[in-house]
Amino acid sequence: MASAVLVLAASDDGEAALVADALTRRSQQVVWLDLSWFPLRASVQAQLTPSGWIGHIITTPAATVALADVAAVYSHHSPPFAPAEGMSVPERRFAIVEARFGLGGILASLPARWVSHPSAVADAEYKPVQLAALAAAGLAVPATWMGNDPSAARAFVSGQPGGAVYKAIMHKVVSEEGAVKALYTTPVTGADIDERVAATMHQFQHRVRGARDVRALVTSGGCEAVEITDRTGVARLDYRDHYDTLAYARTRLEDGVVRRAQQALTRLGLRSAVFDFAVTADRTWVYELNPGGQWAWLEEQTGAPMADLVADELTGAAP
Repeated sequence: MASAVLVLAASDDGEAALVADALTRRSQQVVWLDLSWFPLRASVQAQLTPSGWIGHIITTPAATVALADVAAVYSHHSPPFAPAEGMSVPERRFAIVEARFGLGGILASLPARWVSHPSAVADAEYKPVQLAALAAAGLAVPATWMGNDPSAARAFVSGQPGGAVYKAIMHKVVSEEGAVKALYTTPVTGADIDERVAATMHQFQHRVRGARDVRALVTSGGCEAVEITDRTGVARLDYRDHYDTLAYARTRLEDGVVRRAQQALTRLGLRSAVFDFAVTADRTWVYELNPGGQWAWLEEQTGAPMADLVADELTGAAP
């Protein structure tokens, strides 16, 4: 009977380390595979049978496991494959693509309990897809516009009572002239909108004011939420721009909000995701969900048992 949990993550991944520890405390076999180990430090042998890719071995620096023994997989931002030095650029590109679709495909085909399956994660990373799922699940999503028509964008932004913000659709950081720069949520007015909007897709959203920021790890079986505030008392539009002044406290979301968040997970085929909420006096808004979102620092700051929620999903202990 399959019993091992395969962890697909970078060797220094904080979330994966906490999950592995939680599983070990339950006497669960854990096998860690950092995909950048392949092919120099890890190897795979697999043969197709009528039952799928079974009975063969994945070898990592720490352990060996039969594919048929993998009962569950925790996947969290594993780095790309790292082929051998000495290859030309085309050879490296070829080797990486072959590894991704070969080894990655074998792993994706395993009849295991995934948290979460890479296909579902890839779909959920499309912001329009996840926002539609959040709205369909009954969660309150701020009015949102996407497009590249400057006139329509200006009309939307100007028509938002309380103002609007710009948010990058996918990239949260950019690299420019060797420097990495963060893209923060930014307030905008109709006067800010010009013809540059026509260059690509843009996202503008109603600005939620007077809100408490809450980041929550939601799984099919539960939720752990943490309120994030600024110790200086400054109301920040995007708390990511001042991590050094943040304070954290466990909090609780309304049961109805948690149920609707879990319904969104089901719609997207996910077992777990990090949700970013804004709680005002009259409602709880949701900004987004992230299947690979970071939460380890919140568990470390507050003691919220987030890793145990994930371990419950992996072991089938979630209600």
